[in-house]
Amino acid sequence: MNMEDYLYGKKLHKPLGEKPANMEMEEWNELDRQVLGIVRPCLSRNVVANVAKETTTKGLMIALSGLYEKPFANNKVRFMKQLFHLRMSMNTPIARHLNDFNSLINQLSTVEVNFEDELQELILLASLPDSWEPMRAPVSNSVGNEKLQLKVVEERCLSEEVRKNDGIEKGSALNVDRGRNYNKGSVKNKWRSKSRGKSKSNFGGRTLECWGCGKTGHMLRQCKASGS
Repeated sequence: MNMEDYLYGKKLHKPLGEKPANMEMEEWNELDRQVLGIVRPCLSRNVVANVAKETTTKGLMIALSGLYEKPFANNKVRFMKQLFHLRMSMNTPIARHLNDFNSLINQLSTVEVNFEDELQELILLASLPDSWEPMRAPVSNSVGNEKLQLKVVEERCLSEEVRKNDGIEKGSALNVDRGRNYNKGSVKNKWRSKSRGKSKSNFGGRTLECWGCGKTGHMLRQCKASGS
């Protein structure tokens, strides 16, 4: 169990076994209670309810082993259902999906259900969404009669996500550039329209001056004073 590895790493593993002959009972009980206080908070409420009567670290670990690691049929069925119903949603990072997949494979291994590598790879490929079909089909067909390798499939999955993300970023950048060009064109056309309108307005509204009498408001041919 991972908890056992953690306790060994912290040199707190002694309560997993019997009390050493050279250790006082009071010291042993204190150490056992200390380790028990480390393990219990790591358990879910439902699990704690099933092992609440255990008062020693060794007893607790044995009870947990009985719940999750012995090859009981109900645990096998539960883990297998979770594995076969595992589906990657559209917004889930592939790294998280691979972690969930491998976690279920490891849980099945603890109840003595082991899959060959090729079967694991096929289950993993089947759990990917339809949008991953352009990657899934070539990977499935690339090996011919040879068996797939799980490591290769996982690397292809990670590379495919990088490719997808690059495509999204490039598409977003292209849309931004198009938007900028459109805005620039709109401003330029608007400026031209205003300039033309202003020119026309000035031309149409300019003050006329008669060459004959020198007064404004009419032209020479309209001037009564000049007799034309």
